[in-house]
Amino acid sequence: MTMIFNNESDIIVNELLTLRELVLKHKANLAGAGLVGVNLSGLDLSGANFEGANLTEANFKGANLSGANLKNADLKYSNLTDAVFTGANLEGANLYRIEADFFKLLTK
Repeated sequence: MTMIFNNESDIIVNELLTLRELVLKHKANLAGAGLVGVNLSGLDLSGANFEGANLTEANFKGANLSGANLKNADLKYSNLTDAVFTGANLEGANLYRIEADFFKLLTK
């Protein structure tokens, strides 16, 4: 199985490399990516670029998204419980029916 991410430089990943590893080790630009149902719970995603990404039903429970770019990202039905969004860009993000018992959103 091969996943292909179309960014400035394409990244081809074999089935042994998980999306978590891709984000953590390779600091991939995931702008515009289709990541429906992805589990990124508990990860340090500070500064990550998810601009325009489809993150429908994604699990960000307990994740650190400080300074992340989520502009125009589709987060509908996602779990944002205990996630931290300090300084994150959520401009135009779709937050319809998110699960968020508590999440931290601070601006400068």
